[in-house]
Amino acid sequence: MSRALILSLVAGLALAGCGQEETAKTPAPPARPSLAGAPSAQALGGGAALGENALSYRCEDGRTLRAAYPDSDTAILELAGETHRLSVARSASGARYVGEGWQWWTKGMADGMIAPLAPGEDIASAESVNCKVIEAPLAGGPVAPHSAQGAAQLVQTYYALLEQKKYDEAYRLWRDKGERSGMTAEAFAESFGRFSTYHAEVGAPGRIEGAAGSLYVEVPVHVYGELTSGEAFHLRGPVRLRRANSVPGATPEQLEWRIDESGVRPRPE
Repeated sequence: MSRALILSLVAGLALAGCGQEETAKTPAPPARPSLAGAPSAQALGGGAALGENALSYRCEDGRTLRAAYPDSDTAILELAGETHRLSVARSASGARYVGEGWQWWTKGMADGMIAPLAPGEDIASAESVNCKVIEAPLAGGPVAPHSAQGAAQLVQTYYALLEQKKYDEAYRLWRDKGERSGMTAEAFAESFGRFSTYHAEVGAPGRIEGAAGSLYVEVPVHVYGELTSGEAFHLRGPVRLRRANSVPGATPEQLEWRIDESGVRPRPE
């Protein structure tokens, strides 16, 4: 065998050995980690998302939970140290929210029912546990009446008066002693005649905006209940409030938040 051929064979064997060594050194792809035991983002600190408008509830089985409504379509629950975001779902009465393995069904601000959802469920088959509010809305210290929270508190008062059929008092929470509603006090009260029950969920207020000596803020609201015909109804929309921005000559009433406009306000037939 010629010297050139021998050298060629030796070089080929050496290259083959290098290829095998590189293949041996190439690590296998890492195993994909299991997410079964990984905490959710909400469990890692989502509780701060509840904000100052959260309500606290005590349930009949001894559990406590907190609930907040950042907008008319969402409920955020804090339960057993974890926070869950739920979305509004169809219901015959009350406001029902589902998501992340839970169903939360409310009837007014004071009462709710919590139940787990089985995989694939949209309506819980498990028995619900009744819960009652143990903190007033906007709890956690005095609320500055001229703040956005103060505006949200006025909206809560307004809908609580409507729920109690105290229409004259609710009417006066509109600007210009009720005239801004576009109705007389009598027409305002009569516009609620078609409702047998009337409830509301009030969300967190937006940011205060200013214009031409006035301040404005919007508060999301979900109104629901039952008509005298027995049919359930749901209305959603923002309530806009206005007050004077401490301009010279403003009256004490002008410096208070009053309802300026509402996407869910009652209208004459």
